[in-house]
Amino acid sequence: MLSVFDEIYDEGMSVGRDAGRAEGRVEGRVEGTVNANVNAIRVMITTFHVTVEEAFNSLQVPEAERPRYIELLKTA
Repeated sequence: MLSVFDEIYDEGMSVGRDAGRAEGRVEGRVEGTVNANVNAIRVMITTFHVTVEEAFNSLQVPEAERPRYIELLKTA
């Protein structure tokens, strides 16, 4: 027989796991979007022979995010 404290603990663990899963899904979606954008930028550069800046403009990459993408393009 579970005590009230065990039930509270189990409920808290369940809520924590659910929150962790939700956070992981959000992070996964963001990472997936970033990877897709990096790939799109690369494809534009190689296929259409545009500059990185032109690719950013075509894909409407916000100015604030461009330094991040520049670093990702260098590393991968």
